Amino acid sequence: MCLTWASVAHERFRNEDFAKFNAREEDVRVMQSQYKQMQMRIESMEKLQADFEENARYVKAWYT
Repeated sequence: MCLTWASVAHERFRNEDFAKFNAREEDVRVMQSQYKQMQMRIESMEKLQADFEENARYVKAWYT
């Protein structure tokens, strides 16, 4: 098989495209992980807010 400059260049471009694709795939994984962490934080904050509101109602009822 004879390798020409064009075939070598094509191979290099293809390899660069695969590298970019793999880098994007890793970026997507990182974003998915960050999104999941944010969801968990929001759920935690919502629970904390509900607890605060319940405690506030209890305190208000106690002092009125």
